[in-house]
Amino acid sequence: MTNQEIKERAKAKITEYLSLKGINYKNNFTCLNPLHEDKHPSMSYDSKRQKVHCFACGADYDIFDLVSLDTGLTGADLFNHVYRMYNLEKDIFYVGKDNEEKIEDLTSFFAECHKNISLTDYWQKRGLSKKTIDKYNIGYWKEKDRLVIPTGKNSYNARAISCTDKKQRYLKPKGQYSLFNLEIIGKEKEPVFIVEGEFDALSIIECGDCAVALGSSGSRKLIDYLKQNKPLFPLIISLDNDKAGEEGSKKLLKELEEEKIDCICQSLSVPYKDANEALVNNRAELEKAIEDAKKKALCSKTDEYLKKSAAYGLETFIEDIK
Repeated sequence: MTNQEIKERAKAKITEYLSLKGINYKNNFTCLNPLHEDKHPSMSYDSKRQKVHCFACGADYDIFDLVSLDTGLTGADLFNHVYRMYNLEKDIFYVGKDNEEKIEDLTSFFAECHKNISLTDYWQKRGLSKKTIDKYNIGYWKEKDRLVIPTGKNSYNARAISCTDKKQRYLKPKGQYSLFNLEIIGKEKEPVFIVEGEFDALSIIECGDCAVALGSSGSRKLIDYLKQNKPLFPLIISLDNDKAGEEGSKKLLKELEEEKIDCICQSLSVPYKDANEALVNNRAELEKAIEDAKKKALCSKTDEYLKKSAAYGLETFIEDIK
């Protein structure tokens, strides 16, 4: 998709933008030109040009003009801001010197959101500490009222704070999506928990342990990663405490066993729906469930993992010294 194509797609969002401002664009409305004291509604929406036009003062605005009036942004900052508002930047590709397509790096976007984290207390209500927020660069996207959880340089999950529509609650980039904290596997110092949502993974991390979020009950990306990165300890599958989670756990367990990956299924959230709900309602109980699950995961592998420990070879080492 070219820059011009993405620009045209952004322009098509003008009706959505007007609606968010409380404007009924199907009828004439008060002119949006701040220098025009419009006593009679004289501005209307032109669907063919995807612009608004005032028949009194002549003001003629597309979505970039309107956002600039509202935010004061100009130039590249304005365009990037509008693209982010409508999640369009995920579709932008830049062609490099070697003619390879590269997805936009969202590092600056994540940094901007992280600076705004104090503007919401939603993360505190979900039981997360500032230490965890800072470590995983979690931020607040104030224009969309969403908590942004980075899952990679080009990937994130943005949770709407005030949205009541479940289908619109989470916003993920189109195209490639990375699993949250996946890179911990192969570097872990204890068993890693595999959970559904990022908040569930963060809840386990908040308790001092390791977790990876699937982003859903799907598992393909995890399996592909494990083919090249074997875990050092058995994985603990702990999806949501509901029918979908139960079925997802069984499916994932079978897939991991086929790949000869040591793992167990162990719920952490009973009687709650998931790990985050358990954290918010009874942190001590969640911490105990985590410890019990880790012991269970290691129980059947005691001999194998003891052989990797320094203590296992100590007796032989002493004999060699003698």
